[in-house]
Amino acid sequence: MLGKKEKERLFLDKYLDQLEEKFEIESTESPDFILTRNNYKIGCEITDFYSDYSDTGSILKRSEVYVNRLHKIVRKRIKERYPEGYSINIHYSHLVINQLKFIEEAKSLEEEIKNHINERQIINPTPNIRRVIILKTNHSTIINKSVTSNYEDTKEEYINYIVKSKSQLASKWFSKFESNWLIICAGASGANDLDLRDISSSDKFEFYNWNRIILVDIFTSKILEIKENSKINYIAF
Repeated sequence: MLGKKEKERLFLDKYLDQLEEKFEIESTESPDFILTRNNYKIGCEITDFYSDYSDTGSILKRSEVYVNRLHKIVRKRIKERYPEGYSINIHYSHLVINQLKFIEEAKSLEEEIKNHINERQIINPTPNIRRVIILKTNHSTIINKSVTSNYEDTKEEYINYIVKSKSQLASKWFSKFESNWLIICAGASGANDLDLRDISSSDKFEFYNWNRIILVDIFTSKILEIKENSKINYIAF
């Protein structure tokens, strides 16, 4: 699994691959990357898209972190109990309603699976799991994870809030660079759905001192580039 910095570099590379210019790339803490070409320096910050982004953070993001940690424990425990003979798909809720201790919820799920191992489906086995699908196989047990989508139409205010918030954090280094870019990423998880088709040229975007805003959706392989004149450019990769 890619780490945070590796994911950020992946998103950056997806965008830069579409440009004719070639940059030297330096990984830093703040901004995330410095791009240099012919002594022209660009500060580049990369962040995830969450529709509930706020000053206090994102509930969706916290839920995603919880689910990822829970699944890691669940997968290990179930594989140890059933190393062979099953394909088990665990459907998690995108919004965690009860953040139990990871071990407690993992133990509870393990017990439910043990009690219903011969059934095809278990509904709501724990507070944060919608259902478990169990299929018998002739190979090593596979544990799959899926997360219910929280899809809703993408609105310009979602983007503007992220842009403003990131601008406030980046204000201390804006003046160090000739240009500043913000890349907003989606598609790497089910908790941050972003449909670029919802964004049109009639939408009004606030730049808050960013020179360029780039929306990258890995799932649909699309990029939306918004420059200072609010011109929108769609790119497929």
